Amino acid sequence: MTDQNALAPVSTISKNTILLATYQLINGLVQFVLFLLLLRWIPQEHMDVYELGRSCLEIGVGVIGSSVAAVIVRENARDEAWWGRHAVLVRKLLRVSALILALLLYLLVVASSHSAIYLIVIGLFCLTIYFQSRTDLYEAIFRSRDHVRIPVCTGILVNVSVTGLTLFCVLVFPFPVGWAAGGVLLRWLIQGMLLAWFSRQQVAQASVSSPRLPLRIQDLILEIAPISVGAIAFIIYARIDVLMLQWLGYEETIAIYGCAFRPIGFLTLFTAAFYHAFAPSISRLIHHDPRSALCLALKVGGGLAFLGLGLAFGIVLYREEITRLLYPPAFAAAADGMWVLAWSLPIIFGGNAVGFYLVNYGKQGAMYYMKINIFGVLINVIGNGFAIYTYGFIGAAVVTVVTDAITTLLMLIVSLSLSRRDKPARTG
Repeated sequence: MTDQNALAPVSTISKNTILLATYQLINGLVQFVLFLLLLRWIPQEHMDVYELGRSCLEIGVGVIGSSVAAVIVRENARDEAWWGRHAVLVRKLLRVSALILALLLYLLVVASSHSAIYLIVIGLFCLTIYFQSRTDLYEAIFRSRDHVRIPVCTGILVNVSVTGLTLFCVLVFPFPVGWAAGGVLLRWLIQGMLLAWFSRQQVAQASVSSPRLPLRIQDLILEIAPISVGAIAFIIYARIDVLMLQWLGYEETIAIYGCAFRPIGFLTLFTAAFYHAFAPSISRLIHHDPRSALCLALKVGGGLAFLGLGLAFGIVLYREEITRLLYPPAFAAAADGMWVLAWSLPIIFGGNAVGFYLVNYGKQGAMYYMKINIFGVLINVIGNGFAIYTYGFIGAAVVTVVTDAITTLLMLIVSLSLSRRDKPARTG
């Protein structure tokens, strides 16, 4: 059993970071190659629907799956019996909330269109919200115990296999965009089933005896709610720009905007791999010594921010070459959005450090995380309302970067304030 007040050994964190980075690299490359091929095999108007559906999936999983996973990592890293006591309750809450959110997103997006393509493709992506969220839940159990080999190997195997099957179906059968969306659903369905089976083996071997009583449903909701609402707000301000492009009449630029965003999103996968490997240890250190935890997080975040800055300069200088190399000529305008979005890299690389700190601090930190992201939504929605109307998808890119900068600065200020308090985070 891991010492609940100590960092994991550097060797463990390094090994898990490498494994998760490999996982992100292979899966990210597979999905990016799939996207590039779909751009060439599927009409642009269908790709607009596909990208809209992916945005719905990212919103839904960010709201439900990521928030539940964050609570599991935070609590199970400190108390390995936590999952054993609350597994049934957490799964039930995930199932109900994911399906309700999926239905709401589906109705919101298809309300303005009666096209069969919209109904089917958006429906498949919305249904995938539950299965990907379920997979995130089981991956979080393994991460909380610093055991990532099983989810990494399972995820790579399933992703490569299902993507190959998807490409075959896209090429051979009619309605290729439907098969592309169905492949995403199949991937997360299979991966979640396998991880659920492996997880049961892990829990069966772990001691779940504890004098603590299981949480009631209302207690669990109170634990998850601040992170969920914060995740809702973050995903809204991060991806609402795609929906607003549709609502404001710029639907034909959604796929172009997606092309600009993809390389940026791909690069952020690697820092996400490190932070996910680091989260259980930072949670335990916060529980023991919040000040030391923040100092460590800021050192790590500062180093990664410099890395992101270098990548941003490279993308700005070679954006047109990158665009010509990756995309068909019809998507050349993606270079105009790429150079703007590139400046989010140093912000995201460094800012994730304080975001993870707040989420793992406890209820108080999660509440601040929620409030700051809600403020980010206000900035983003109001800013997009003006910027998209005037500058189209370029305006959406500018507002995204500005919102990232403001929310990161606020999280840094709050984290510094919390770390100066005498009362440790474990008191909530």
